[in-house]
Amino acid sequence: MSFYGVARFGSNPGLIQITGCQTMPPGDVFQAVQVSVFPDRYAQWEQFARDLLAQESPTVPPIY
Repeated sequence: MSFYGVARFGSNPGLIQITGCQTMPPGDVFQAVQVSVFPDRYAQWEQFARDLLAQESPTVPPIY
């Protein structure tokens, strides 16, 4: 819940507080929310996540 910005605790912005998140690269959105010490590591897993979603949940529309 905190990732999405609906939790009442935490100081990082949630997904719903990130202006323009729908048009940002997923790795940039994750970094804006999570504020990782290794911000470049999100993007390396994007294709894997898309492939996994396509394989395991073919009826779920892609997340952009």
